[in-house]
This record gives sequence, C-alpha cells and structure tokens, in this order.
Amino acid sequence: MGFKKRLAAYDTPKDSHNSSIPPSKDTLAFQAEKSKKLLETRSLREKSGKSNGGQTGHKGTTLEMASAPDSIIEHKPYFCTRCGNDLSAIQCSVVEIRQVFDVPMPILPIVREHQLIGKPCSCGHCCQTDFPKELRSRVSYSANVRALVTYLSCIQYIPYKRLTEILRDCFGITLSQGTIDNILKDASIVRGLQ
Repeated sequence: MGFKKRLAAYDTPKDSHNSSIPPSKDTLAFQAEKSKKLLETRSLREKSGKSNGGQTGHKGTTLEMASAPDSIIEHKPYFCTRCGNDLSAIQCSVVEIRQVFDVPMPILPIVREHQLIGKPCSCGHCCQTDFPKELRSRVSYSANVRALVTYLSCIQYIPYKRLTEILRDCFGITLSQGTIDNILKDASIVRGLQ
C-alpha cells in the first residue's frame, strides 16, 4: 500500500494553486506554466503615460435634470414629526427636487402586427394593397433589432453566443446564432451597395 500511496502523489502534484504550499516551494515547471499563463492574459495595450481619470483641459459632462420627467413621485408628510398633527388637508409645496434616470426593466420587444385589409369595390373586385417590402416573411425582426445586432457584433465585438444571451436576457429577444449571422450578412450586402 505504501508504494501506491507514493505514486498517487505524482498523479495530482501539490502546488500553491491547489494546496497550502507557499509559492516559493512550487516546482520550476509549475512556475514556468504560471508565468506563461500570466503573459497570455496580460493586456497588449501600451501605457500612455497619462494619469488615471479625467485629463487636464478635457471638458467634462455632468448629468443634468430633465425639463419634462416621465413620471413624478411625491414624498409628502401625513403628520407633523414634532407635534403629531394630521397634515393630510394642508396645502403642500415642493421643497426640493431630485431625479433618477432609469431604464425600464424588463425591456420587452414591441410587436407590431401588419394586416392587409381588403375592401370590396362596387364592381365586385376585392381591392388590397401589398405589404411593405421589408416584411418578407410572416414573422421578422425590425430594422432597429438588426441595427442593434450589427452594432453589438461589429462595433463592440461581442461573439455570437454572448450576443444571443444579451438579447435574450436584456431585451427578451430570442435569436439563434444562425439568425445573427444572416443579419450580419444582410448588413454587409447593404453596406456594399452604398
């Protein structure tokens, strides 16, 4: 048994990564592998020499209050905190305003249904128009969804798999990787025609 126990130590060698051994006791092979991984994950960007944060002379931006907020939530007292009198019938006035910029959650897609309407003429013919040319199939994605997919993929370099997850989790839109590929191919064809 002692022989097998000694061999088992070499099947999963102990190092500072998987045990309480200090890094100074790691084998040279493990240290070399660790250095190699560190170099692979290091940023390739060169240091600019500038300090962190906003630079001198850079015009900053400040979040300004909106002139027409979408909703107003009033926080008013119903009784006096000093004497306890009822204040519900007392006229109130705005003392201070604070605003919060928010994104509606969940962000859900807007589904627009297009219907062809037929109108009978006095001659007996049923008249109808055609769907707009961008409505090529019974169910499709709008130009806005296609633009979002193109932007996230081509400008932000988000891979297809992560892009499907973002669209599903943040916007409630379920696209396959194949559909994303088709949208990007259509976008490149349109760009080539311009």
